[in-house]
Amino acid sequence: MITFLDQTLIRRESYMSGRYWIDVFFWVLIEILFFQIISGILVDNFTAMRVKSDVVMEDLENVCFICCINKTELNKLYEKSDKGYSEHIKIDHNYWNYIYLILSLKFKDSKEMNKIEKYIIHKYKKQDFGWIPNKTYNIMFIVI
Repeated sequence: MITFLDQTLIRRESYMSGRYWIDVFFWVLIEILFFQIISGILVDNFTAMRVKSDVVMEDLENVCFICCINKTELNKLYEKSDKGYSEHIKIDHNYWNYIYLILSLKFKDSKEMNKIEKYIIHKYKKQDFGWIPNKTYNIMFIVI
């Protein structure tokens, strides 16, 4: 025969087992939600980084680093000659030439510099890069 105490223990055990499964379900649900939130934040940040990287790569491939004129405009400017964007970057505005110019001026004695070189090194020391062509380019050697 089941006594009153036995009945309360049975109820308590069934309550505790039900409570156990509710607690487990609750914490599993909370962990899944937090995991989804954190992984969503990570995926969103990496997507933003990839988009920014794609924009930079597209800019590097389609815009002259020195004069900031894009590929289509340069190809239109050079349409009467055999040159184009790739030759413009390799010959006219090769950034290594600008680096070489700055380095050579840094190590050159100021007494040996002409006025243009003094102007460039003065602007460079002030971190003013106005001497570099920006959105302007004179095509002097186009074959008509």
